Amino acid sequence: MSDYQLQLLRSLTPEQRLVFQSEYDGRRKDATVAILLALFLGGFGAHHFYLGKTGLGVLYLLFFWTLIPAFVALIECFLLSERVRRYNDQLAAEVGNKVQLLYASVPPPPPGALGQYCTKCGKAMALQSRFCDSCGTAVGTQLPA
Repeated sequence: MSDYQLQLLRSLTPEQRLVFQSEYDGRRKDATVAILLALFLGGFGAHHFYLGKTGLGVLYLLFFWTLIPAFVALIECFLLSERVRRYNDQLAAEVGNKVQLLYASVPPPPPGALGQYCTKCGKAMALQSRFCDSCGTAVGTQLPA
């Protein structure tokens, strides 16, 4: 994990860290996989497809018969670990921003509203309410479907 990712994790709350880790771990790339793809299938651009650079992957695929992409891929094997680190840092920033925006846009539930919902419109209600404020229906204790 890079220094940038550690700083990002320190700025998140424990709930945000869980969401961040689950999203980030599912989308991060491994440098070893990228290097092996470049080594064995680099002439076809597999390492570029793996890192989401579809345009370069297609370009390698179009010119694989010239063997030039294979030679370039051999050279790229030495540069890929840094590219994967930059990709993962960019991904961490993207996921971190989304998590922070998600938690910023969700207001906390009103006090006493946990567990009691309108059976018609599904809005959360205070525990003492007998009727929904928005539609007038009697309040139930079921979660909305």
